[in-house]
Amino acid sequence: MRLDEPDGLHVSSTKAVHRHLLDSAAALEAVIKVLALQHRTLPLPVNCGMPDAALGLNLVLQPGTRAP
Repeated sequence: MRLDEPDGLHVSSTKAVHRHLLDSAAALEAVIKVLALQHRTLPLPVNCGMPDAALGLNLVLQPGTRAP
């Protein structure tokens, strides 16, 4: 996998959903990522606008996006 290719690295985060957990947010994020890996799906980022196209991010925008 090459990170400079559009399909190389998927970007996702769920911390915006549970930010009020403060220090527990990282642990919750880890649990969500482990579950996502087990189910081979990628969680959607929340409260994320469209990033600058020049960044070349492969932002996860569709529910049920399958992990490679």
